[in-house]
Amino acid sequence: MAAAGRDEPAALLLGCADAARTATGAPPASAERGDVDRVTAAVRPGLGGAVFAAAFARGARPAPEAVLPAAGVTV
Repeated sequence: MAAAGRDEPAALLLGCADAARTATGAPPASAERGDVDRVTAAVRPGLGGAVFAAAFARGARPAPEAVLPAAGVTV
């Protein structure tokens, strides 16, 4: 997502994934941590800290079924 210039949808999905991990008590897999850090580092500067934090929080709130279409992901 971030590579395609879609920073806000990427932030939404990062928030959604974080909420899912938190809800299940599952820490990020070590293989996933690098991807999360890389995408976060690519997306945050493009949006600015406040906008990134707001999009991340919006992604973390609702059920994933609501976040995916908002991020432009079709299932």
